[in-house]
Amino acid sequence: MKIIIEPLTLKRASERGANESEIIEVINNGFEISTKNNRLAKAKIFDYNSIWNEKHYQKKGLKLFTLLNQIVSLLLLCFCLDF
Repeated sequence: MKIIIEPLTLKRASERGANESEIIEVINNGFEISTKNNRLAKAKIFDYNSIWNEKHYQKKGLKLFTLLNQIVSLLLLCFCLDF
């Protein structure tokens, strides 16, 4: 499957601490998660071991939500995990 990510999505991903290869990894290998509106959503936890907003985190997670059940536009949430 060819994955095309819109430039605005990549810009927003960068602002939220994610990159294109991570988005593609979530699409291809992430685990499905439930959503309120039964939309397709996937998530994946990545090793991070870096600083975000002046705090060190070992892991970061990405969640991708489709809009209108199409993998065309993605809403991306990026969060850091502290274990």
